[in-house]
Amino acid sequence: MKSRKLIEGPIADALVDAFAGKNPESVVRGFALHLHTSALAGKGGPPYDPAAYAAWLGLPIERRDMAADGMLADWPGRSCRIILRERPRDADSALSRRENFTVAHEIGHFMIRDELQWFVPRALLQRTNADEERLCNCFAEELLMPSYRIVDDLSRCNGSPAALMALARTYGVSLKVMLYRMSRALREEVFAAIWHKSDTGYRPSWATPLKFGHLVLCDTGSTTVERAFTADGEVKGTDNVILNGNRMRWPCMSVRLSGRQVLTIGTRSRRASPWRQSIQRDYPKPRPEGPAQLSLPLCA
Repeated sequence: MKSRKLIEGPIADALVDAFAGKNPESVVRGFALHLHTSALAGKGGPPYDPAAYAAWLGLPIERRDMAADGMLADWPGRSCRIILRERPRDADSALSRRENFTVAHEIGHFMIRDELQWFVPRALLQRTNADEERLCNCFAEELLMPSYRIVDDLSRCNGSPAALMALARTYGVSLKVMLYRMSRALREEVFAAIWHKSDTGYRPSWATPLKFGHLVLCDTGSTTVERAFTADGEVKGTDNVILNGNRMRWPCMSVRLSGRQVLTIGTRSRRASPWRQSIQRDYPKPRPEGPAQLSLPLCA
């Protein structure tokens, strides 16, 4: 029986057909896991160097003055390569972490297209498809933060914003990419929100899952969000929030990111170890190998 697809579109449909009804998100994560075990570049992480994987696949990386962060150029063919935007002279480590995800994302385009070029018209693969973009994000996430490593590291964070920030640096990814990974691993058990303080109150400027972008803080003067704006470290407590008209109480930990921003991690469950139990339920450790059908064609 075919599993339910969370990502819909022509590329997702083609992956389902090519891989015997498997969920397309699982298929592309399998591509990444297979690449981990096939390429010597994947040994010894985290962090995992996507440029090394690109080199192993025969994909040169070039830079160009352009608006996009990155692109896969001249696929298919001998001149197939990844192009990144020129780096500014004052580039910092945060930019390098963002570029890691961009390179991994473009490798995802290469692997998906090379796997599907015999199943769908090449013209379909040479145009922008929203589902392919989302699948490439899944691939990049798995390549840089493989399930068989990240699940234990996430569980040890136990909802600590500071620990998640450190984990992002360890894996060489941006904080938001790590928080996306966390929220997908724990499904509805956790949320992350970056709050902005203004003259009218506290509002999330970013959140994951996306629906938490509409979160309303019941600001009483003693929430973890409010206290974190003036604290030097993490603040723990239980915050009252309203989401889509429903009032909820979530155990939260908050920490100040800057003078006007605070990161909050909220955990739905009050169990002793909700993080470890939830992650082990939703993300059991897989064997680090991809679908049996997968081949790894190199750029000739």
